[in-house]
Amino acid sequence: MVATIVLVAFVWWSRWDSIFRDKERLQVPVMLRIAVAAFVIVIVLHLVFVDWSGLGMDLLIPIVIVGLLVGFAEETLFRGILLRGLRTDRRTELTVAVGTSVAFGVFHLTNLVTGSPVPAVLNQVLLATLTGAILYSFRRIGGLLLPAMIAHGLWDISLFLPPANPTRSSSLIGLALVVAIPVLGLVALVAVAVTDRRAPSEA
Repeated sequence: MVATIVLVAFVWWSRWDSIFRDKERLQVPVMLRIAVAAFVIVIVLHLVFVDWSGLGMDLLIPIVIVGLLVGFAEETLFRGILLRGLRTDRRTELTVAVGTSVAFGVFHLTNLVTGSPVPAVLNQVLLATLTGAILYSFRRIGGLLLPAMIAHGLWDISLFLPPANPTRSSSLIGLALVVAIPVLGLVALVAVAVTDRRAPSEA
């Protein structure tokens, strides 16, 4: 909540344009649409396995609030402010996609402070980097930051809600984290690399 307030105040003070909406719509490779659609399917599958019948409002409300705030704050920072800053000095859109994704991944190194094991944190950094590429795809497809915020928030919410069948849910989530998300993230970055290898003024 504090981070959200600080970010909103900074954006209002700096009066940066194109943070929440692109000035111009960029070409959208088909593979980005596929990555986004698959990511939505993974979120839906996560939510299907939630123990909705045994979920109390005392747990649901905090998880939803935190998920939405994290989605808003982190997307404003990475796919908003940082993306806006990288889209200067004739940088390619590939640089923008990779830069925002890597920064998002490295940001998760802060989990070392909480005592998380180094291998686990490094895995999380890699996963977050590739997830960032998918969230970049959400931003690029519509030219708006809001879809990435919603997707990010729902992703976090789906991970923290208690599953009805822990064994089956753990297998599904593990498969998504180990296979689906890395593959989708790599597909998104490759698609951007193929489409946007040159600087905008050289295209």
